[in-house]
Amino acid sequence: MDCFAFTILPSDAWPADIEKDVGQALPKDLKKSKALDEAGAEWLRDQRRFHVMITVNKDRIPFSNGPGTDPRQVAREHIDKTLAQAAAHGIDPNTITAQEVEISS
Repeated sequence: MDCFAFTILPSDAWPADIEKDVGQALPKDLKKSKALDEAGAEWLRDQRRFHVMITVNKDRIPFSNGPGTDPRQVAREHIDKTLAQAAAHGIDPNTITAQEVEISS
């Protein structure tokens, strides 16, 4: 299984200070680490931070509506819906840019 991990950090310090704190407490790539020292474990246990981890299948298809669907078409529909929602919320269209990207199957 693969996983995504998110940490919600307190806003009681400047971003640079929070980044420094994380860098000092945890290994650069936590998932590739074989061990975590006690200070790192305590940092993760600190009640001021909230962690969410989501496991996903390694063979996932990011854009799918089930077997037999075209992932490229589903991705395009997702983009269209996202742009429509942005417009509905009054997002300045100049803040959204589009790039031509080749999507291989």
